[in-house]
Amino acid sequence: MTLWFYILIHFTLISAAVLCGVFMAFSDFIMRGFGNATPIAGAEAMQQLNITVYRSVFMVLFFATAVASLILIATGALHAFNGRGLVVAAGLIYLLFGFGVTAAFNVPLNTTLEQLGIGTDAAGAYFQETYLSRWTAWNWVRTVGCGTTAVLLLIVLPVLGRTGQVPT
Repeated sequence: MTLWFYILIHFTLISAAVLCGVFMAFSDFIMRGFGNATPIAGAEAMQQLNITVYRSVFMVLFFATAVASLILIATGALHAFNGRGLVVAAGLIYLLFGFGVTAAFNVPLNTTLEQLGIGTDAAGAYFQETYLSRWTAWNWVRTVGCGTTAVLLLIVLPVLGRTGQVPT
């Protein structure tokens, strides 16, 4: 086990936990707050948020965690070490349920909302009738996926330590 891999496990654990927290905040109270606004105001708030998210630290962390997950999976597949199953599972879970769900479900919902225009009745209706419940449901999947990734990596650290595979 090399020092870079040990650091990568810690980075992925921390970043997945941070992303879990961001996603949970959205599902737990931000989206409910947007839903309590008028439909047009809720839609506009989400549309503006979707514009700003592309220029945020969140995006760097979101993509860096995907790259780190790919490296964890590849390293686990190519090298024998205790806990590698947990490492591979953690990487796969993030890629499928953090990154994949975003690409397959949340982003298309965002795109549709954006195409309806800011401040329009159509955007408000879509937000109220379709977007809010679907986006939030898929966001809970992302929350659980990121949380599971973090927990699996947290579990594997003592396994690596007990077997002497932690770099000194």
